[in-house]
Amino acid sequence: ETVITMYTDVSFLYSDNEATYALAYVVTEDGMEGDTEEWNQQNTYSGNTALDTSDWLYPWAQKRTSVSGVVYDDVAVAAIGIGKGIEGSLSPVIVEGTPQHHSTTYDVDSNELVQDKSHLKVAVLLFNTDTGEIVNAEQSRILSASEVSGIENLVPFALACSECPRACGHTI
Repeated sequence: ETVITMYTDVSFLYSDNEATYALAYVVTEDGMEGDTEEWNQQNTYSGNTALDTSDWLYPWAQKRTSVSGVVYDDVAVAAIGIGKGIEGSLSPVIVEGTPQHHSTTYDVDSNELVQDKSHLKVAVLLFNTDTGEIVNAEQSRILSASEVSGIENLVPFALACSECPRACGHTI
């Protein structure tokens, strides 16, 4: 059985007694590929001669509209708490610089989409539950049991006071 334990420490740059934040997690996989038509990349650049001067896009202009053999990275294979976050994952009382701790688990073996467990990563998302906005995120590769794991010190970016959701004059 393969279970991922995700540990997250969140520190805020301000204090609040009624903060509205929650965490969510997305498990992604790199190196995914398949040989059925469902795995083909739809290529809207096919035949576009305006791309002849683009080193990056020119090869795509030369390919068919449906391209096989593509290897995909950062494919979401599981989502935990997507929407507005996991209820209760963070306390509404936040103290500037004091980390809040959260952990949750995910059973990888129950997911038929996963092709190679060694290519998994986890992203943690910090949601504002009032707006549904993701205000910060961090991604980490999944470490083996012998390695120290976890995403630490997720700190929300600084918002200008005019962008503060409460318009109360402080900087988040």
